[in-house]
Amino acid sequence: MSLWWLSLAVLSLTIVCWPTARRRYCSHLGAAQRAIAARSWADFERRVRGARKAALRMSGAMREYALGDLNLLEAQGAYFRGDLDRAGGRLSLAVEHIERAGAPDRNVKISMARHFLGDVHLDGGNLEQAAEQYRAAVQSVAFTGEPEMAIFSLQRLSDVLLEKRDMTQALDVIEQCVEYEQKILAKTDGPTRPMISMIQPDLALAKRDYVTAERLFREKVEYWSKLENRSENIDLTRYQFHLAAAQQEMGRFQAAEETLRKACELATRDFGPQHPRTARARRKLSQISNLSGAGR
Repeated sequence: MSLWWLSLAVLSLTIVCWPTARRRYCSHLGAAQRAIAARSWADFERRVRGARKAALRMSGAMREYALGDLNLLEAQGAYFRGDLDRAGGRLSLAVEHIERAGAPDRNVKISMARHFLGDVHLDGGNLEQAAEQYRAAVQSVAFTGEPEMAIFSLQRLSDVLLEKRDMTQALDVIEQCVEYEQKILAKTDGPTRPMISMIQPDLALAKRDYVTAERLFREKVEYWSKLENRSENIDLTRYQFHLAAAQQEMGRFQAAEETLRKACELATRDFGPQHPRTARARRKLSQISNLSGAGR
């Protein structure tokens, strides 16, 4: 099936739009990705317009595939600028185009889009919609032969459940993450030294082992905070939120307040003062500051 689709794609490109439309699309898309990294939004919008114009000159599955990728990228740009409504709209369009394209990797890409949409709802404070999208992301790859690819969506789903104080369901989800992580680590070729688990801190928090959770989340916060070129895939504010939650559960309100103050500073630096992630950090800080003040 994959060879058939690739053959069709090559044929479509050769007959319909090769080389100009596809070449221009790829050039503009690559430049738009670099513009996001540089936060050069005027250049980003210009490149997106160029990529869309080129994509619309294509036809059939390749056109749908190109528009799907482009909408994913536009959603990323909107998200970083704090425009969650636009990001959500572009992600919904991306799912439609990817489904119509019918490419072999459509389930993985749809899962990515659903996961991203969950992030948009979570930062916007829509917990029910966030949970729905994370579950949809998990379901998209459930029958691909590698369901463990859903581990990050499951982890985010557990974040929502922990936020809702649904500890029983959160624990069930995290235990599934532990199972997937073990499968992933078993497949990993590399040094014989044991790899650091990304799930054990979440497991400790869901089990209400707050002493262990605080220690493990603090280790992750301290480690990633030291890296100047931290990957955007590492969500440091997530670790800070969970560290503060563990500290709060132990009655260490002042420590939790300091953790969330640093989370506000980080979110402001990474996303800007008006971004919903920054607003979310500030809400958490305000809540813990009230508790800390009441305990004095």
